[in-house]
Amino acid sequence: VGFPCVIKLCGEKIAHKYIVEVGLTGFEHHFPDELSGGMRQRVAVARTLLRLPSVIVVDEPTVGLDPRERIRFRNLLSRMAANRIVLFSTHVVDDVAVACKRVLVLSRGKLIYDGEPSNLSVRAKGSVWQVRVPEGQPLDLPNSAIRAAESPHADGTVVYRILCSDPPHPEAENIESSLEDGYIWLINNG
Repeated sequence: VGFPCVIKLCGEKIAHKYIVEVGLTGFEHHFPDELSGGMRQRVAVARTLLRLPSVIVVDEPTVGLDPRERIRFRNLLSRMAANRIVLFSTHVVDDVAVACKRVLVLSRGKLIYDGEPSNLSVRAKGSVWQVRVPEGQPLDLPNSAIRAAESPHADGTVVYRILCSDPPHPEAENIESSLEDGYIWLINNG
């Protein structure tokens, strides 16, 4: 069902309100297959809003969207949360950091964290390390270490982000923890 059908079903005034709310003014007479992926996501939200729900559940809402549409969609979800509950299920940590006031982390069917996103990063504080080694050189780490990221650089080195209670390597430098570090630390040590 595209916008023209929605307008016929619920009336132009009500449909227009939600078209404006989701940022699709000017596209009222287009069908979803004529729109971008992000715009189709917003059509789905407009349809949901027509039902006046007090709770909206979205699952991986920004996956597959280009960066501009991802930002627009996160902003839309944040605005919607002003007067209703929006449950946001995602593995995209950037979305959580920007769009959520409260985070619940589930692991193996159990709730292991309930709090603000900024407090989640604190879980890994003091346990995040950075090691730079020449490309191709093996990196011997303790069994308890978690390789969170690896980034090759133009200078022929690889920078590793490692989570570990103690320095995992003689040249490890302690760095600030991120929301993603806190999540990974919590999942592995919670």
